[in-house]
Amino acid sequence: AGADTLSGGGGADLIYGNKGADRLVGGTGADTLFGGQQSDAVFGLAGADQVYGNKQNDTLHGGLGDDSLFGGQNDDVLYGQVGNDRVDGNRGDDTLYGEGGVDTFVISKGDDWVMDFSAAEDKIESADAYAAITQTVAGGNLVLTDGDGDTLTLLGVTTTLGEGYFV
Repeated sequence: AGADTLSGGGGADLIYGNKGADRLVGGTGADTLFGGQQSDAVFGLAGADQVYGNKQNDTLHGGLGDDSLFGGQNDDVLYGQVGNDRVDGNRGDDTLYGEGGVDTFVISKGDDWVMDFSAAEDKIESADAYAAITQTVAGGNLVLTDGDGDTLTLLGVTTTLGEGYFV
């Protein structure tokens, strides 16, 4: 019920946070970690991990491997880290980092920021077709807006993206 620290081992671990501001740490396997009801810190470590936020403002770290990160319902910070990661802020106004590898950033509910988009390798994922995405360069950043008005701002990107950037 309080602030817990839960750690995985060498296999494929399934770890759930609950009440309290928890610290969840995966192990060396392909782990699945779920943040709980408070502001949690969740670390995938090694392996192809799935890392989920939940309520409050969570901080998620993928670690080594090709990870999938899913923010929760509020304003989260997601770090893909090493590997080819899929980074989805989900609801809220989130801050997203790929941190190396060929990363895919998802346009989702809210107004999210990608702090390290690499035009040489990273991709964008949207439920909308490419033609339905509005691209606006403003203040030295590229703002992508989907049909629902949700935005993904690419920090420091000053040109629009061709269809090949979208998956």
